Amino acid sequence: MEKVPFDPGIGKFATCFSQDVDFAMSQVLATKSPNQRKFKFQIVYPKIIASFENIIGFYSGCLLWAYYIKNSENCSEKEITGNNFFGQDVKNNDKFDFLYEINYLIAYFEKFEKDTKFFLNKPAQLDEHWLYIANTYKEFLEINKNFTKVKTTKDLQIPKNFTPKASLEQIKLVFDRVLANGQLQEFISSSVK
Repeated sequence: MEKVPFDPGIGKFATCFSQDVDFAMSQVLATKSPNQRKFKFQIVYPKIIASFENIIGFYSGCLLWAYYIKNSENCSEKEITGNNFFGQDVKNNDKFDFLYEINYLIAYFEKFEKDTKFFLNKPAQLDEHWLYIANTYKEFLEINKNFTKVKTTKDLQIPKNFTPKASLEQIKLVFDRVLANGQLQEFISSSVK
């Protein structure tokens, strides 16, 4: 049976969104003066946007990779190598709590809007598709049971509402580009119709 990697190499470019945001907001809240807090938020705002782009790009890349390996090359079944989650008991192991991170991200969309209005007196500049991607990725985790049952491409399930904008050939090209430059956000435009 032909083999494909679980991670084609994009995982090394992803950052932990919850840690990035917690660190940024701790800098804001560490100051006592409201004016200093507004100034600090102005400084961390682009960093938080970059964290959004990074993690949404990563989630887009994961969805695109799953779609690609599931549908490419005559749709033949392939063994997925490097899936360290296969067969694991995620309920009793904190390092497999993928839903914590995605739930944090989804909840933070609303909080970030409120924080931006409060500190900067303007709406946050979040792409309207990002929340769709986050929710689609959450569904992807849930239907694949955190990948604990995914050994082959036949086991892999793609959310029904996910149809990439890019063709299979274009998906492969964007992976080649991202693997060369590390810019995960390039996946976003390929994943949303």
